[in-house]
Amino acid sequence: MEKASLGTLHSMTGFGRGSASNLHANAEMELRSLNGKGLNIKLRLPSDRAELETDLEARLRKGLTRGSVQGFLKLRMLSQSTQAIDPVAVRAHLKEWRKMAKELGLQAVDPTLSELLAMPGSYSISLESQKVSRGAEKASQQALKEALEALLESRRLEGARLGKELLRLLRQLESALTRARKRVPKALAEAQKRMQSRVDSALRAAK
Repeated sequence: MEKASLGTLHSMTGFGRGSASNLHANAEMELRSLNGKGLNIKLRLPSDRAELETDLEARLRKGLTRGSVQGFLKLRMLSQSTQAIDPVAVRAHLKEWRKMAKELGLQAVDPTLSELLAMPGSYSISLESQKVSRGAEKASQQALKEALEALLESRRLEGARLGKELLRLLRQLESALTRARKRVPKALAEAQKRMQSRVDSALRAAK
């Protein structure tokens, strides 16, 4: 009888982690996958990097075909955003201060500039430069690539383990089937003998 054999199996269960850094950002990506029909991907990204989700998901879909996959991206910016005084906000704070003092019947004493600047919204964060945004994107993409490679290797190893176990069970089944086939002729002969004995007994009883 031909021996049982299995091709390469790939499990849908696995884990992968990747990280990448550049001058502007440090990214860490974790991927976890479980069994699932088709391919279902859920990514958790920092709220200020939601625009990366479409690209990262597309990259995952190129490397995966099945499984329920969850991804977690941690991103630490290394380039600090610059701050600038918001004169509109500062004037609004001063106006509100004077208005409140008048309503409360207090002596009108204007706050110092330091007090005004300490109020919420007195500073505005400048828009992130394109170079910094691109750095965050590239770090995230590289971290994803490493995590995906690790995930695929994890799934390959898990598949190999499952393949060995399935092969072991198949060989046990083959062995049991071989033993059963060897016993069939003897068991059939014994059954025929018992049947003939019953027929003979019945014929004798009928005379």
